[in-house]
Amino acid sequence: MGIVATTDEDVTVIAISGRLWGEPEGESLSEFLSDLKGKGVRNIVIDMKGILLINSSGLGSLIAGMKGFREVGGDTKLANANERIQSILKITRLNQIFNTYDSREDAVASF
Repeated sequence: MGIVATTDEDVTVIAISGRLWGEPEGESLSEFLSDLKGKGVRNIVIDMKGILLINSSGLGSLIAGMKGFREVGGDTKLANANERIQSILKITRLNQIFNTYDSREDAVASF
């Protein structure tokens, strides 16, 4: 799994590529998000365009990250989720918890 972070105004955009599939990927993402939170980052967009596979452990990492940022007055939004990931979000009802956007620009603008 690859993670690349960029900053767009006051929002950090994280582009993930590969699998978000339990260990070690989920742990890597959790540590990455925790480090950003420790550096004072509050608003995150996770660009999911490059995610090939995701499972419940990967979803758990996203939820934990979102919860951490919300605890400090920020938020986590998702962008570019493919149809398969959108379906998983709907089945798990996580689409009611995460704000999702068709593009990273729309997600950034929503802050």
